[in-house]
Amino acid sequence: MNLQTAQSIAASGLIESLAEELKEIIKEHNDRIIRVREVMEMVNIRRNSLLDLVNSGHFPKPIPISKTINGWRLSDVQEFIRIGGIHAWAEQYGKTNNVRLAA
Repeated sequence: MNLQTAQSIAASGLIESLAEELKEIIKEHNDRIIRVREVMEMVNIRRNSLLDLVNSGHFPKPIPISKTINGWRLSDVQEFIRIGGIHAWAEQYGKTNNVRLAA
């Protein structure tokens, strides 16, 4: 590759675009899938409340592992916790009475 070709590739933004795609690929491959029990422990919530949050669109949807088994990306659950988790959701939507935390 000559200098002119390298400069035109850099100017087109192709390198930045490829770098972002590569970050996403790395994230997907390094991200492990966790089952509902681990999600419940991480978020400190009972199964029914977790499924209510998923069904209402306030918690990431699970990923099918097989016909009968679902799991969540660890990074999605960590992001939910990072932005305040269940307590932030309950305060925002005024549903502190409906949220059943794990014992």
